[in-house]
Amino acid sequence: DEDIIRFDVAGSEKWRMVGNRLESNNAYNAVYIGNNAGASEINGTGPLGLRRSVFIGADAGSNNLDGNNNIAIGVEAQLNRTTGSSNVSVGTRALESNVNGSSNVALGHFAGRSNVNGSGNVFLGNGAGQSETGSNKLYIGNSSNQTLIYGEFDNDLARINGKLEVTNTLKVGSSGSEVSGIFKASISRNINSMGGNTSRIETFTVTGARPGAVVSVSPSENLQSQIVIAQAWVSDDDVVSVRFRNTDGGNEDPDGSDGATYHIVVIQ
Repeated sequence: DEDIIRFDVAGSEKWRMVGNRLESNNAYNAVYIGNNAGASEINGTGPLGLRRSVFIGADAGSNNLDGNNNIAIGVEAQLNRTTGSSNVSVGTRALESNVNGSSNVALGHFAGRSNVNGSGNVFLGNGAGQSETGSNKLYIGNSSNQTLIYGEFDNDLARINGKLEVTNTLKVGSSGSEVSGIFKASISRNINSMGGNTSRIETFTVTGARPGAVVSVSPSENLQSQIVIAQAWVSDDDVVSVRFRNTDGGNEDPDGSDGATYHIVVIQ
């Protein structure tokens, strides 16, 4: 008559299924699996129960009083929740400390464990965001001390803690130019002496460079006072041409007798 299917093992209730039941005009469904899962409803202490929530695992959601649409899978997942809705946690103690936050997602062992009142967080990975206490945060990582990607949804901020590789096209800003690659090379070269008011083109190999790209050339030391880099461009696939010019009347050794290292960046 109570519309509940109970599963007992050795006299102890382990699994409860609650059907479509109306209480105070609020329809709710729930499944509880594991010792004390959803204990507030099982013990009758929750005023409206765990409406449309699913708790699987020992003590998962065991303190929930009036939270709606929560899913907790794992030992002590959402253990301390009393209110708050639309939270999803999968993993041992995921969102364990969260009391009344809403719209959090935590996937991974200890993910978001210490977050008490935060809302709108996304924690992905083992220990991801374990110590975070705020709201609207993104953590992707595989331990509490190693976060590969961090973000703040309310500030439109994303931070990558490592190397970023783009295999197709990168566009910076809504109206920015598309970048398909950035290629760098550091090449040692001794540019021979140049006569006054003359120029010379030197070529450098930069793998990945293609005609039409933007080129920057920076020597490791000052060139002689009358020598300038007049022009730099990608003249062929993998080839950057640099025009050196002597703007004085006498001979000049552009980079001294020992040469210099030329740092070249090509933005494709």
